[in-house]
Amino acid sequence: MPVSPLPHTTISPGLDNPAVAEWLAAIPERSQMETTWVSLTLPLPELDTLAALSALLSHCHSSQPWHFYLEHPHTHQVILGVEVLHDFQAQAPDRFEQIRLFSQQTLAELTQITPAWPLSEELAPRLPDPTGTRIFCTFSFFDQANDSGLEPPTTTPGFPIAWAVLPRWQLAQTDQGTALTLTSKRPRHDQAWQGLIKELWMVWQTLQTPLSLPLPPKLSLTLPNLDAQAQAFQTQVQQALQEIATGTLEKLVLACAIDIRANQDLQGLPTVHHLRQTYPSCYSFSISNGQGQTFIGASPERLVSLAAGHIRVDALAGSAPRDQQADVDQRLGLELQQSQKDLREHQVIVDFLRQALGEFTSQIMIPTQPTLLQLANIQHLQTLIQAWVGTEVHILDIVARLHPTPAVAGHPQRQACQHLVNQEDWERGLYAAPLGWINATGEGEFIVGIRSALLSGKEARVYGGAGIVAGSEPEREWEEILLKLKTLLTALAGSN
Repeated sequence: MPVSPLPHTTISPGLDNPAVAEWLAAIPERSQMETTWVSLTLPLPELDTLAALSALLSHCHSSQPWHFYLEHPHTHQVILGVEVLHDFQAQAPDRFEQIRLFSQQTLAELTQITPAWPLSEELAPRLPDPTGTRIFCTFSFFDQANDSGLEPPTTTPGFPIAWAVLPRWQLAQTDQGTALTLTSKRPRHDQAWQGLIKELWMVWQTLQTPLSLPLPPKLSLTLPNLDAQAQAFQTQVQQALQEIATGTLEKLVLACAIDIRANQDLQGLPTVHHLRQTYPSCYSFSISNGQGQTFIGASPERLVSLAAGHIRVDALAGSAPRDQQADVDQRLGLELQQSQKDLREHQVIVDFLRQALGEFTSQIMIPTQPTLLQLANIQHLQTLIQAWVGTEVHILDIVARLHPTPAVAGHPQRQACQHLVNQEDWERGLYAAPLGWINATGEGEFIVGIRSALLSGKEARVYGGAGIVAGSEPEREWEEILLKLKTLLTALAGSN
């Protein structure tokens, strides 16, 4: 991806024709460019990126444009994309490889044009560290649809098994700054260049003004009777425990999906705002397929990040509730850290990740004991695993090796996945699947799509899962499912 910095100049925040002419004059090589795509990037002041997403969506011609939003409030890291410019849908069985090749080819054919000046110290902090234009990716949990022959669910997944998108608009925010990027097919003449720059400046000006999210309506949710589902789930736990006892499985992650209905259309962005405020240590996300369905959530689990050869992977397994009374809450955390059942479940993940990363490098650092990740209503055992690799390793090579981890499927992987295909009567879709982005150097970040819901008009499908190992108790595992479902149900209902 060639990068063409613009020379130092002074441009007022207002849009006028002289400013556009100055931009054009600062890109003398535009007529000689041979790349297919061009990205123009401008710095922005720090802003509410979720409100910025709402503004960008309103700028699009489509009433329901594709979007991808990923934020980690605790670290102030945000990346978002709006409106499909160029995309690719891969098929099984080598979907990760297909998406990797598409991403590499697309970004190699793109010229990144970034300003080499600060517009002002107040309005334009320096550009953020992430390296320019990105490809946004979603993968379904399985690489093909469930072939169980059962009737499809009321709310269908609505996303391809592998989808890579080069968006027209991108916005990145880190602790080093904020940047807005407009990507287009390379303009062929000055008039097209002028139109592109004018559009970027118009949106740039819009994002300078104070932005806020619309207030969500008060919703009333209708939930199904969960008694039958509770009984069915506990029966599945007992069956899993029998397979574990025979040695067929060491761990199995069983999940439930409940379909709810609201009295009005469900509002994705206000719900995500609730999630990011309530769970600042999680990755808040919103992904629309541009066809009326949006996958949202607050995931505590990063699958993998890769930057400058540095890998970070989260091992997350073992759960306990929180309590408002400090002494009770502390006791619950200590019991979790000492629980042999939860420690066994957690160690399965750590061992899997150690072995998987060992195929890429011998430089792996794993703490000897897990720490507590304490969220608003639940706490987990967490181990941050770090590793170092050479530049030849692409992040999708790692994603392909890791997914699905024992944290979302079970162990051994093949037997666990086959059990899920045979037993679950609903499509996982993006639930517990890899969601993330890639840059031109093969770096990026992917999370696991848990603590999530799929919205479609007035309907939503809300997901929750629990890891089953020797010593698991069916009633307690169902309570854990309800605790995780509550994360999304509370956010969807808002003040109700």
